[in-house]
Amino acid sequence: MKTAISLAIVASITACGAAVIQNDALLVDPTTPPHYFPWPHTFIVTSAPYCVLRVDYSGQNTFTFQYEGIADGYKLFSVTSGINLNANFVNSNPSFVNNWNNPGTGILTLSQGQSEYIGYWDQGAGPPRSLAGDSDIYGWALLTNSGGNLVVSASATANGGGIKVGTLQEIPEPNITALLASGIALCCLRRNRMIRLALGGSNETYGAIK
Repeated sequence: MKTAISLAIVASITACGAAVIQNDALLVDPTTPPHYFPWPHTFIVTSAPYCVLRVDYSGQNTFTFQYEGIADGYKLFSVTSGINLNANFVNSNPSFVNNWNNPGTGILTLSQGQSEYIGYWDQGAGPPRSLAGDSDIYGWALLTNSGGNLVVSASATANGGGIKVGTLQEIPEPNITALLASGIALCCLRRNRMIRLALGGSNETYGAIK
């Protein structure tokens, strides 16, 4: 009985929310192991291995993103800090670039020292599709023009649900009801143990009384 309740507690806590991965978005060059892409600059999301975009520099302030894969559907968005990046946002807002348009490019213009958030969505698995769902991958990256080079200053990815841009807060937030239920279950375990001690019986004796 105790083991069953303990497993239920773990399951409810695990189900409270999706995992959030920090620094999951990268800009790499052909010498960056283990990401040996052939282009001078490539934007990738390590938890979404098919989300790969070539980045071409046009001078020191203009950067062109072009998709380089169609194994699954993905989109990039121009976003601001604090917005909820989830299926509703993806399905109701135009993308900065996606991987089924032809030529599937988007241009980002940043002055030197300037930063801007981009949001990304990846369907995660299955045949390519254009509509987002709750089980997909959502994330954000803060891109900065550092002396004419584009760098990722920070990023975070939620595997399912969504994420609030600029934070590690997943959407929906962890289920408070589930957490309360877990706390009640823990209290019940402690109460049962106290009853057993008061009766002077073992787990088997208590089970028989019940």
